Amino acid sequence: MGRRNKCKPRMIPQQDKRICGCICFCQLVVVFSCVSLIYLTVAIYIPSYRAFKSGFDERPIMCQTINTSTENNCSWASCGEWCLTKTSGFCPQIHAIARQNGTSVQLLNCTNFQTSFCPPVASNQLKRHNCNNGTECASLKGLFNCSLGHCTNISKIYQCHYKADGFTVDSDKDNAKLNGFFECKGAKCTKIKRAFSCDRICKENITSESKNVFIISDNRVHHSYCDSAIATTRANGKEEGTEIEPTQFWSKLPNEILMVSCHTTNYDSNNQTI
Repeated sequence: MGRRNKCKPRMIPQQDKRICGCICFCQLVVVFSCVSLIYLTVAIYIPSYRAFKSGFDERPIMCQTINTSTENNCSWASCGEWCLTKTSGFCPQIHAIARQNGTSVQLLNCTNFQTSFCPPVASNQLKRHNCNNGTECASLKGLFNCSLGHCTNISKIYQCHYKADGFTVDSDKDNAKLNGFFECKGAKCTKIKRAFSCDRICKENITSESKNVFIISDNRVHHSYCDSAIATTRANGKEEGTEIEPTQFWSKLPNEILMVSCHTTNYDSNNQTI
């Protein structure tokens, strides 16, 4: 008979499953903590620190939009995907300038004060013509924004200043080429190649009869008949404005109209001032 080997005692004791599970859990927490720390440092902590230390002025200022652009393949864009990758594709961009608040003015001896409300335009409520459906676009007239044969008449809500100097498309035959802005007269639509500007149309009837002051504020137009206007502050461009003695800068003249754009407007009916 062969000799039976006796089992030698283990040099390393058998591991407890609870200890292994605890170690694995701790390692997983360490990994997630490191990843979170790196992400928060790059995407949140560093940008926030730079923003706090950039010297922002706490005084409110005015922001004026000067141009908007819509590009299909932009060379630069705003932050996207953790600010680590370059975005591409459709990206509308708004260009604006910042300036200090304007001059505070007061209009004196105002009568016949009225307010007209011009609500924001609702382009989604405009009828969308499907030029791919027979002769539906045979009688178009005005400025249209088209996308692969589906056109919307934006001249109903905007008064635009443009020059149609591109190619001409027959909406009955080559409707798929209707992509962009076109000036349509019947079935003939001419492409608008260059950028253009538009003014919003106010549906309310605003007349200058017995009115010599028009104030645009937000979506409202205040109109009245006033005798004179005084300024109480002086605007200094990029610098903060300063208070001055009330100075008259305008007085009523025959057939003369004063038009201003104000951030806030208050009307005092007791002493008839704006």
